[in-house]
Amino acid sequence: MTPRIGVVADGIALSTLTITVVDSTGTPMPGQIVEIASDGTNNTSVQPPTATDAAGQAIATIASTTAELKVISITVNSAGTPVVLTTQPTVEFIGD
Repeated sequence: MTPRIGVVADGIALSTLTITVVDSTGTPMPGQIVEIASDGTNNTSVQPPTATDAAGQAIATIASTTAELKVISITVNSAGTPVVLTTQPTVEFIGD
C-alpha cells in the first residue's frame, strides 16, 4: 500500500492507495477483486474499478471531510472466499 499523509480533509483531495496482492511465495496474483473500507467519519472511498492487473495491483482512492487518522482495511476476493489482509495502512487527513 502506498497511502499519503497530510491529505487535506476538504472532500476533494484524495489519497490514492495502490494495493498489491501476492501469494505466500510473493508471486503477484492477477484477477483478484479488492475492496477497501475505512474507519472514521465522512469518508468517500472509490473501489478499484477492475480486478488486480498482471502485477497483482489495484488502485483505490479515499477522500474525507473530517480531519483524523483513517485505518484502511482491505478485503481480497470478497465474492468468493474472502481474505481480509492483516496489513491495515493509515491515511492522515488534516484540516485546511
